[in-house]
Order: sequence, then C-alpha cells, then structure tokens
Amino acid sequence: MPRKALPRLSNASKRKELKKGAVPAGAATHGQVLQTKANQQAEQEQEQFEREELAANLRKAAEKGDVSLLAQLCDTHTTAGATHKLQSFIHLGNSFGIDALMKASMYGHAACVDRLIREGASITATDGRGRGALMLAALNGEDAAVRALLSAGASLCQQDLHFGMIPFHFALQGGHIQTMKIISDAHINGALRQDATRARLEQPLAPFLFLD
Repeated sequence: MPRKALPRLSNASKRKELKKGAVPAGAATHGQVLQTKANQQAEQEQEQFEREELAANLRKAAEKGDVSLLAQLCDTHTTAGATHKLQSFIHLGNSFGIDALMKASMYGHAACVDRLIREGASITATDGRGRGALMLAALNGEDAAVRALLSAGASLCQQDLHFGMIPFHFALQGGHIQTMKIISDAHINGALRQDATRARLEQPLAPFLFLD
C-alpha cells in the first residue's frame, strides 16, 4: 500500500508549532545542543590530558638523559598518523613551568638538549620564574649543556623575572668558575663579531673611477 506524503507546513504553521514546544524534524533540542557541547569539552579535556602525559614522559626522559627513550617519543609523534604531534606537547611544562629542554639542560644532558632543539623545542621559553634553559644549565654548572645551548643561539642577555639576572649571574650564583668563563668567552666572541660586522658596514666605499 503506498505511503501517504506528509503535509508540508507553512512558515506560519512552523512558528505555531514552535510556540507549542514542538521541534521540527531534524532540529536539535536544547538538551541535545548542551550534550553535544559537553561531549566536545570532554573530548578536548581528554586530549589535553593525553598531551600532558606525553609531555611528562618527555621530561622524565630528558631528566634521566635517556636519549633512546627521548628519540622514541620524538620519532613516534612526528609520523603522519600520530594522534598527538610532538609540537603539541614538547613545550608543555610541569607545575613550575619547566619543560623538557629545561630539564635536559639543568641536568647537563647535552645529547638530549641537541635532540630537543632539533625537534623544535624553544630556547627562549622560560619557567614560572622567568628562567630559561641556559640560566638553569649555568646555575648547575652543566658546561656541556651550556655549550649546546650557546651553539643553538641561546641568548646571553635573557633576564629572569625577579632579579633581572642573566645567565652569567646564574653561573656566578652557583660558584661555577668554568661555566662563567664559557659564558664570558661567548660574550667576548659575540662582541668581537659585532665589532667586525660594524667595521665592515662602516668601511667607506672606494670612489668610482670613470674612464673616458
């Protein structure tokens, strides 16, 4: 037996039905909208939780100097099919704002420092007190990490939030004379390069000779 076509409602009829509390076919109720938003929020919170777990594992590997585990985490989360990309959690810090690069730096694991920097870890990031990776490495006298960070271009003039201390001051505070010398030499070499560049820029141009 053929099915009867349902009568089409005019716009006026639809408005009347809505006033009565009826919901047109295909329209979501207020409760459904709220449930959808709640589901989306729960999904986002779960994803954030998973990223923080991965970041915690990365920090642990960096703290222990476990290059193999660090490489495994980096390689797994840089593939095309990775659920969470490395760049989405490599910068996440703990409750003190200390990320994986800072951990590797403060414990002197230069190989981990190099790998994290190659993977995109920020050498300008700071913890909750405004201390960067180079400052923490200098404070602990971790010369290999200091050299690795300087080679990557870490700033010698970055200041912490509380006292305006630069990396040299942190090495001084820790009483690490060799670290102080490394940083001082980097300051001197940087100044010499700047002077050389400035001299080249300020060198007068040789006059043009026009020949008939």
